[in-house]
Amino acid sequence: MSFVWAASQALTVLAYVFLGIGLVRKRRMDILLTGCVFHVLMGAQFLLLGGTMGLAATAVSLLRNVAFAVNERRGKANPKRLLAVFALAVLSLTAFFFRTPADLLPAGFSLIGLFIYWYPGTRTVRIGTFAISICYIAYAVPLESWSTVVCEVFIMASTTVGYLRHERTKKTKS
Repeated sequence: MSFVWAASQALTVLAYVFLGIGLVRKRRMDILLTGCVFHVLMGAQFLLLGGTMGLAATAVSLLRNVAFAVNERRGKANPKRLLAVFALAVLSLTAFFFRTPADLLPAGFSLIGLFIYWYPGTRTVRIGTFAISICYIAYAVPLESWSTVVCEVFIMASTTVGYLRHERTKKTKS
């Protein structure tokens, strides 16, 4: 085990702690902001492990969260053109950095994240997180990022808690 690999795994665990905290929160802004911290740390992890496409897709996801948080703070909806710009960025970077079929997985988690965070509700974020988890787990295996696999199980559990705590109660109140 190398120091670089161990550092990448430590960054991954820290990233997922922030993401888990965000996913159990009620406010969409909390989810977006803790997601920013998650993307910075995961970007560093992908850099250390040589996951070029993971780094590229994560950078787009970070910029997306920042843009969406700014709009959220201003009380504005995210325009469709913003959705198109970020989708085009992910697809362009995928075409540029594509080396193996595994490089399609970061495009998957980034595009799914783009759509679920673009939609204005928290329920869509919580449900879409499961699809993102599958992409992260599949991408983590060739990178040998075993902490990502374990942490994605944690995220699925946190997402379930957040859904049961906040989304299910919305249905029963309706």
